[in-house]
Amino acid sequence: MKIIAKITLAIGILCLFAFAQTEKPKAAVYIKGNPEGRDALRMAVNTFLIKSQKYQMIAVDAIDVVAKEQNRQRDGSVSNEDIAQLGKDAGAQYVCVVERSESDGISYVSTSMVSVQSKIAELSEMSELPKGEKIITLIEKQIHSMLGINTPEPMPEPIAPAYSTEYVTEYTPEPTPTSPPSAQPTQRWSWETTQPSEEYEQTYPAQYESPHNPTKPVSLSSVYFSFYRPSVISVCDYKGQELKRNGLTAMLGFEGIDRNSLLGASFFIGGGALGADIKEFIIGFDVKKLFWIWKERIAVPISSAFDLRYHSTDISNRLVAIFIDEPKFSQESDDYLNGKRDMSMVSFEVAPSIDLQIFIGDNFSIYAGYMYRVTSSGDWDITYKIPEKDYSGKNGDYFKVPEEINPLKNQKEQIFGKPGTLRFGMKFH
Repeated sequence: MKIIAKITLAIGILCLFAFAQTEKPKAAVYIKGNPEGRDALRMAVNTFLIKSQKYQMIAVDAIDVVAKEQNRQRDGSVSNEDIAQLGKDAGAQYVCVVERSESDGISYVSTSMVSVQSKIAELSEMSELPKGEKIITLIEKQIHSMLGINTPEPMPEPIAPAYSTEYVTEYTPEPTPTSPPSAQPTQRWSWETTQPSEEYEQTYPAQYESPHNPTKPVSLSSVYFSFYRPSVISVCDYKGQELKRNGLTAMLGFEGIDRNSLLGASFFIGGGALGADIKEFIIGFDVKKLFWIWKERIAVPISSAFDLRYHSTDISNRLVAIFIDEPKFSQESDDYLNGKRDMSMVSFEVAPSIDLQIFIGDNFSIYAGYMYRVTSSGDWDITYKIPEKDYSGKNGDYFKVPEEINPLKNQKEQIFGKPGTLRFGMKFH
């Protein structure tokens, strides 16, 4: 029984190996430019490759839908690298590329098989198109030459007029020693036909009815975390000194970017500190535009943020009493006067910035860049209460802080002695 089991297992492994060896690579067809009868030409090339029995062909227009969008966004030129990416998006391992070019009044036709993995043409044929010969006839010869297949007899001239959308019926010749016993009528497309038939719609309904771009390997929308170290210099009139405050600010954001236009926006919230005593809370949004340096890997985002910042710090009652004309306030006990009051300020900022963003894998990126903050600050203020004074249900009296003790008057942000600051962050896509 053990011997039989081992034999059965070995036969099964051999069958699986044989099946894997017979699996055909997937291929797609791409016609460069916009030659006359382009759709029919693409379908004819697809048919030639099917008859070669060397490739498993995918829908003939799967790659073309993606290419049309790229041509719309660019000048129409498509490189082998772009074609390989289109083939990958369409699910192919190879792309059969056909191109017609003109030079000194002579037409040339090239046919090549571009590998999606290596992004180069592994097989290629280029020939002059003889006058009076149909381009499809020459392409068929080139495909057979590339794949090492004997070239069949030339196909009869199509009888349908140019741009016909109907089938053309042709009959096989009289039986020969190599022909089948009974020849049956066959159906083929007129090479000048430019519109898909009902049969074509039924064969590829998903691609024909829903020509959407395939999903790209890198998603641009993200959740991100960023931080920077602000260095603010305050020009303070108090004893004529300059006050420098370093800090750390961190923000959490949610970003959405459109893949086609590369325009986007994000919402962020965060906080930090300046020195040991000034706290800040931030909320805002930004708008941005992405520019590719190396597509899907390195980008330059340019953005402008709009945010509100709430600063707060503590100040002693004794210091407040110096500037408030309340006799009873200054007569309070030392315990009260040594207590603290909350002093706050609200600022509005516009912060343009430019970053360098590097994508690591499909779902993560890091970035760093320069940011310049233009700040419009309000006044520092204190809301206070004097014991035993009747405030009629109010929180207290409002007090505008004098400029002498303003901790961030005429603030100027600098990095290495220059205006602005540096920021860093990471994004999870």
